[in-house]
Amino acid sequence: MSKALNSLFLSAWLLLGFGLQADSLAAESQGFSQAELDQMLAPVALYPDTVLSQLLIAATYPLEVVQAARWSRAHPGLSGAQALERAAVMDWDPSVQALAAFPDLLDRMDRDLEWTQRLGDAFLLQEEQVLGTVQYLRQQAYAEGNLHTNERVQVVRETQYIYIEPARTQVVYLPYYDPYVVYGAWRWSAYPPVYWHAPAGFSLNLGFYWGSGYRITPAFYFSSFHWPRRQVVVVHHDRRDRHYGRSYRGFSSGRDIVRHEDARRWRHEPRHRRGVSYRRGVDSSRFASAGRPVETSRGTLRTAVSRDNHRDGAAALKRVERSLRSRDARGGDDRRQALQRSRQREKDLAANRRPAVTAGPASRSSRAVSDKARAPSAVGSAPSLARSAAQSRVAAQNRARSPERSRARRAQTPRQGRVERSASPARSNESGARRPGLDGRRNRAPR
Repeated sequence: MSKALNSLFLSAWLLLGFGLQADSLAAESQGFSQAELDQMLAPVALYPDTVLSQLLIAATYPLEVVQAARWSRAHPGLSGAQALERAAVMDWDPSVQALAAFPDLLDRMDRDLEWTQRLGDAFLLQEEQVLGTVQYLRQQAYAEGNLHTNERVQVVRETQYIYIEPARTQVVYLPYYDPYVVYGAWRWSAYPPVYWHAPAGFSLNLGFYWGSGYRITPAFYFSSFHWPRRQVVVVHHDRRDRHYGRSYRGFSSGRDIVRHEDARRWRHEPRHRRGVSYRRGVDSSRFASAGRPVETSRGTLRTAVSRDNHRDGAAALKRVERSLRSRDARGGDDRRQALQRSRQREKDLAANRRPAVTAGPASRSSRAVSDKARAPSAVGSAPSLARSAAQSRVAAQNRARSPERSRARRAQTPRQGRVERSASPARSNESGARRPGLDGRRNRAPR
């Protein structure tokens, strides 16, 4: 009876678990609710159209946003134009390169990676609904009297659409604001709006915090919104680029981009995703390479960031190894010279002479010749050099001991033999043969 109850309980638990998982997958494939879209878009809906369009595109490449934020922190003090110029050589999507002009915005996207990834997933899944939410929030701020033209932004209201553009073409301002103040009564009590605190030094003006403007180059303008179609459009400035490039065409606002004859609907580039998984339900037909399979495993953004950190560490290790090899190559001549000086000292000690400290031109030239002769054999690894030095020291010690051994052997030679040999020199030459030891060298004592 107990076994049957346990089996029944286990079956019910498995069915419940599978049911919850199925509901979760179904909810994920359906995308985000309107309350969630309002919540995540609240802090950026009032940005200029050109900046907001680039932010939405860049959010689909969260790992490159992380890399750009690190790069921005490593290059402080750059103006917006300088940052754009230097970031143009990086292998990032043009939208991420454009955000390099706004280091505070990149830093916020990097610190809140969950918000960045959710915003990018919402844009990939529900582009039309995302842009409709932006227009709804702008209409709310306009109705509350908090959205109007000033010296920083130009607000243009045409029928049912609101355009926000920089007041000056080459200076862009990004506002920080309290959503509860700017939008009025919030309609989702269970989903409070995301609120970003203004950085230090920003001044409050009619509910908005404004800082100093970011100076940009005309190449900054390449994307905007086609509000009637609810689409993001880009201009392919450089036809040679595989995706879309940036060069100056005289754009001064987002409406100029939309009206251009080369304006096309934006398509996602999976190459810049850098292995980060997609949310379920993403349509691959929206990709620049249509038909590519979509990886939908969850929770891989942190894994991708860790993998990127590992690549950075490996690259740093390779740089250190190259530096060490270069230093060893530069110090090879010093090691050879030190080894040659050591060998010369050993030879001087073996000959019972004082080590030569200075050398004239002739000796220096001969030393140079000997250095050239010995250079190939001296180049080697540290263990081989150490073995050569040890062998040289042993040979020098043996040569230093040889005179002492000779004197000891002569002391042991019998005196009588020496007298006989010295007294009868004629007998030694009777055979006409030359006896060993009589050519000026001493005979060795018999053992």
